Amino acid sequence: MSDSIRRPEGRAGGGEGRRLLVVDDDRAVLGATSALLQMRGWAVTGAVDGAEAIEGVSADPDRWTGVVIDYLLPDMSGAKLFHRLRAIRPDLPIVICSGMDLDPSDLANLRGRFAFLRKPYRLEDLDRTLRDVLAHREDLLGEGLEKRA
Repeated sequence: MSDSIRRPEGRAGGGEGRRLLVVDDDRAVLGATSALLQMRGWAVTGAVDGAEAIEGVSADPDRWTGVVIDYLLPDMSGAKLFHRLRAIRPDLPIVICSGMDLDPSDLANLRGRFAFLRKPYRLEDLDRTLRDVLAHREDLLGEGLEKRA
């Protein structure tokens, strides 16, 4: 896991130093997303596959404020990772992202504090979606509200 907690001062955003796990197998996307979220005040740790994410959450489940998951990972789907992480910590807020059109059945059995965000997204949309999921907004619960840029 790559751990980075640099927090530039004077940037607007919703992070307020809260800890996120960002999971994406594309290292360029992972690095850019992590850096941009850090600029918005989030403390970010990156993982490149589901196994690494599970290891990180298992080691200290309460460390994480939330998780951002790319739906297509080399070792498991975002839905499978969602369920594995929720088995470890049932209340963990999760945002699932994908650049492909998903069948509604892909997200149908996901419940709790989560949202789906379509790639490409703007940083502001990811930041707002994270804050919404963390605030446990009722319109995001269980249905996996799809946000569009």
